[in-house]
Amino acid sequence: MREHWHKYLVDKNLCRGIVDVGCKNLYDPCDMGKSRLVSVFAVLGFAAFGFGASPWLAKSYHPVSASTSYFDGISGASVAGTARLGGVTRAGWWQSVLSPMNDLHPVGAERSYALSLQGGQQVGYAVFAGAEEAALWNGTAGSFVNLNPVGSTSSRAYGVDMGQQVGRALLGSVPVAGIWTGTAASWTSLMPAGADRSEAFAVHAGQQVGWARVNTTVSASLWSGTASSWVNLNPPTALRSEARGIHGNQQVGFATIGFEVRAQLWSGSASSVVDLHPAGASLSQAFGVNNGVQVGSMTIGGFPRACLWRGTAASCEDLSLALHPKYTSSYAQAVSHTIKGTTVVGTAYNSQTSQWEAVSWTRLNLRLGAPKP
Repeated sequence: MREHWHKYLVDKNLCRGIVDVGCKNLYDPCDMGKSRLVSVFAVLGFAAFGFGASPWLAKSYHPVSASTSYFDGISGASVAGTARLGGVTRAGWWQSVLSPMNDLHPVGAERSYALSLQGGQQVGYAVFAGAEEAALWNGTAGSFVNLNPVGSTSSRAYGVDMGQQVGRALLGSVPVAGIWTGTAASWTSLMPAGADRSEAFAVHAGQQVGWARVNTTVSASLWSGTASSWVNLNPPTALRSEARGIHGNQQVGFATIGFEVRAQLWSGSASSVVDLHPAGASLSQAFGVNNGVQVGSMTIGGFPRACLWRGTAASCEDLSLALHPKYTSSYAQAVSHTIKGTTVVGTAYNSQTSQWEAVSWTRLNLRLGAPKP
């Protein structure tokens, strides 16, 4: 089970109101060994599953011999993710969902995770001697750059755009949102005045999103490159909130309103918030956005289902309908548009093998002619 993937943190901790060190890619298979990378993929259900009335083509790209695999980020056609092979969790990236995995696992690392990519760069973190250290790659394992700032006991990079990386560093036991520009020495804190902890998850066109705790309230946050640029996105009725994705003038995430965690969409201010929570769902979360399309998950009948919105709760599409029935849970993590159509990436739980598998959903010409992200 992907115990420390951020979706589970939300389910377990956000609903309890626990303020914890949130993280974008929160799975932590702890029993690691050494294994060679197997880059040949078993494309399970390579043809469209075609279940239900879904217009989406869903496929699993679970690597041969992997015990778990995940897609976490997409830019254009390229995908970032992770596969656990022979007991070793390894960061990787794919030129497209149809390509073999390019291994990013650094020499000497116990495990590694790739969470996002853009412009030929991939980011995530690697674990050395039990310590997590923010990682930057330029397409190969040998290009690994350790971004862990001086004085930090742990760090993770969650997002990348136009040569800027975002994430958090632990200073003592305090998570601090920050930005890098390619080196550990370039790290700059985004912690706003009055906050006692914070974290940044995504970046686009010089703006960053995440959360900050101010006056005991964890609030979805928007920055424009500096701590002083902080904008509080917490909806007026929310107990707490987090922003997880950004593209253009849209930010997505979730908020606790009453006793429910509900997917949210913002356009730069708290007052702009749109509630994306679908009818009939007990919980919903938005993780990614691109060109007006938002993706995440909704929980119905106790099971999370990958879903997609186009700006309103009523527009919600259940992506799990395109999966084979053996996939009982699923999450959509990121979305990308090309001239050919729209691709969503994420993960789904195979109840027959008890494994999480990297999956994609594709819909041709959903946004024909849309600008390339």
